Amino acid sequence: MSAVAKSPPPKMTSAEFLLWAEVQPEGRYELHHGEIVTMQSELVRHTVVKANVFRCLQDAVRARKLPCSVFTDGATVVIDDTTTYGPDAVVQCGGTVDLDAVTVTNPTIIVEVSSPSSVKYDVALKMPDYFSLPSVAHVLLVDPVKKRIIKHSRGEAPQLLTELLTVSDTLRLDPPGLEFAVANCFADT
Repeated sequence: MSAVAKSPPPKMTSAEFLLWAEVQPEGRYELHHGEIVTMQSELVRHTVVKANVFRCLQDAVRARKLPCSVFTDGATVVIDDTTTYGPDAVVQCGGTVDLDAVTVTNPTIIVEVSSPSSVKYDVALKMPDYFSLPSVAHVLLVDPVKKRIIKHSRGEAPQLLTELLTVSDTLRLDPPGLEFAVANCFADT
């Protein structure tokens, strides 16, 4: 039996959103302060870079035998009662992961692969929200066209440390203690 999509109410909670999003026959959505945000279709370049970043993170976690799990898009991060995002990749370290859940409860690293239509949303709205979660140590904003990564890391409160990395650099993320060549994120692009 297939689910029939219902129009969302004008405002909803994160819990209501997760239930609503689960029965949508197509599309990708996020919830920002109670309002549905429809995510744009992705260019092939975006999906290639997203897959590469996921693979780099997963390979680095496995190489160091870190107690971390790596997720690609589809794993949802609940910010608060009215805000829920679907980053392009998430790393959670320590703790157990509920494989039957749709949410990652204690993300350590969050990745957003930006597109021209999403870069302002990713930087101005999502990044501060991600850092409102105590478990988040790093937010990576990946630019697939300019082939660079802007790494934002939690410093001593209230500081955020920012580093611009290009294809000639190595990305180091501590915690949890992993690294990989930035160029690998842009292979085949």
